[in-house]
Amino acid sequence: MRSSVAPTAPPVLDPQRSTPIALRWLAVIAGSAAIIATYWDGAWHSEIGRDSTFAPPHVLLYSSIAAVALIIAAWVVVTLVRERSVLSVLRHRALVLTGVALAMVALSAALDVLWHEYFGRDSVLWSPPHLLGIIGSVVVVVGVTMSGDRGRPLRSADVALGAVLLGTAMLPVMEYDSRVPQFSEVLYLPVALAAALFAAWVIIVALSGARVMTVIVGCVVALRAAVWGVLTLWGWPAVDVPIALLGLAVLDLPRARKVDRFALAAIAMSSIQLVASAVGLSSVQAETVLPAAIIVIAIAGGVMLISRGRQVVVATLATLALAATLVSVDPLPASAHDPGQGTEQGEVAMTVERVGSTVSITVEVVSSSTPLRFERIVARRAGQIIQATLEQGDTSGLVVRGTLELTEGDLWFIYAEFSSSMGALESWIIVEPNDSRTEVRPLYEPPVSPVNDLEFIGASAALYGLAASLIWVAILTVREPRRMRSTRSSAE
Repeated sequence: MRSSVAPTAPPVLDPQRSTPIALRWLAVIAGSAAIIATYWDGAWHSEIGRDSTFAPPHVLLYSSIAAVALIIAAWVVVTLVRERSVLSVLRHRALVLTGVALAMVALSAALDVLWHEYFGRDSVLWSPPHLLGIIGSVVVVVGVTMSGDRGRPLRSADVALGAVLLGTAMLPVMEYDSRVPQFSEVLYLPVALAAALFAAWVIIVALSGARVMTVIVGCVVALRAAVWGVLTLWGWPAVDVPIALLGLAVLDLPRARKVDRFALAAIAMSSIQLVASAVGLSSVQAETVLPAAIIVIAIAGGVMLISRGRQVVVATLATLALAATLVSVDPLPASAHDPGQGTEQGEVAMTVERVGSTVSITVEVVSSSTPLRFERIVARRAGQIIQATLEQGDTSGLVVRGTLELTEGDLWFIYAEFSSSMGALESWIIVEPNDSRTEVRPLYEPPVSPVNDLEFIGASAALYGLAASLIWVAILTVREPRRMRSTRSSAE
């Protein structure tokens, strides 16, 4: 007699198994510590320079990375014990993604040493090895975030991991938020938008619940506000609080199409950033934010109007339009601010006083291993170079005084440049609005930029390509659960 019960469909293996809750909380702690250490390190470099490998922010950052590596190793062991098969472990796509990304972070550190030895030192965050390490760090958090059990109710550890992901995703614009941009400020809003919306997309896929994005954004803004407060209290150069992230709360709007919510989030972030820059809550100048904001708002509005039924085509066209706009922008890299870039050859006493837009500078050579000839005093910020007018000086470079006008910008770097039989030498000091300070700074050999070197361009393209490939693998991994859910629904 035949059974009237339909045969049960075979279960579909879901490789995205949940990580233990303890490991997720440890990842939250380590990730938060790494974010804090990164901004602290930025302030340290601005105030002191390269300094020791074992400077406190370096120690905190290295410890956090080591902790993340141990957490991932424990995740592998737990999964191996549970699955009892190496092949089954390799089917855990989030785990594999996290391991590959961590390997890229380690590789970027090794490549950074070789990079400096071969091409010269730099402290630019967007240098190929640095950017590979940052993107690797973001993808590590993506993997851990995607490893949650989406069949269970949302837990606080999941929300905290989402906050770590969003906070880590904002590291590519750390130099801007730390008030020491190396490239044109026009690039700030597009890069910040791309990073924030990518992180938000991952969070929406990985987590579900009412007002999740609002809570996560609040946590990130609160963490960055705490970093700002502590650095300010200790007398370090402060960092901006990214209040533009509040625009991501739009993603929690109910009953709105996803394409509309993301378009509205882009509009909200752009508008908030523009207002923040205009009223002084962001160090990025409003006139540099305005062109990108207008383009983003126009594209997002167009997507909302004509996307129905043609979402993929419109999104592709919008991406191409934004990419074309960015390509047309000349980034104009500024010289890096780092007295450890070359061998130190002496010391220089520098005094700066900034009242309004006027900065008075006095430069006095304290010691030098070689005879010097003074060349000029300049201010540098975000690709801009403003030369000072000299009031008094001698050609030996012993004592020089000058003034310059800074009509815009927040924190500037004042450089004293010299020539000698050993080549160019320089020293620097920072100056903030209505600030005065006197410090003895190292006199060092600046790096020679290899931007026109074909080997440099080729090596840069290779590392940028590796970083882009890692992002693409992360996107495929995040999209995978959707396909699996569709397969499961069909089987049922």
